Amino acid sequence: MIQMNWGHKIALLYTGFVAMILTLVFLASNQKVDLVSADYYDQEIKFQGKIDAIKNVNTLSGPIVCEAKDKSLHINFPKELLEKNATGTIRLYRPSDASLDLQEKLNVDIKNDQVISSAKFKRGLYKIQINWKMENKDYYFEESVFMN
Repeated sequence: MIQMNWGHKIALLYTGFVAMILTLVFLASNQKVDLVSADYYDQEIKFQGKIDAIKNVNTLSGPIVCEAKDKSLHINFPKELLEKNATGTIRLYRPSDASLDLQEKLNVDIKNDQVISSAKFKRGLYKIQINWKMENKDYYFEESVFMN
């Protein structure tokens, strides 16, 4: 058995600490980091417009209901969207992986529903971001949903 004095033990402790820190730095630098959006500075400047668009959603005749069922995403809109010919987009944002983001054109059926097939999704959390324009007013709705 090898006998070590206290100086060798301190040197071994410091060497182990440095090795641990270098390992953490290496692992952290190889971690993938996705931004919420590539143009977040521009979006920040336009934030007051987003607040107004959210307020406009609150003036509609009913709520927007999003639910994952029957192996698809069902979004039910208030009746105004069909009556007033709304145009816009539905963005399905995946916080953990930007490569899984989806974008669909707003296309409401006769029952004020839009159904998006779950074949387009991977299992996990998505943020639904709906932007549309109706009678020269902007509208914005956001909600999180877990897709199975």
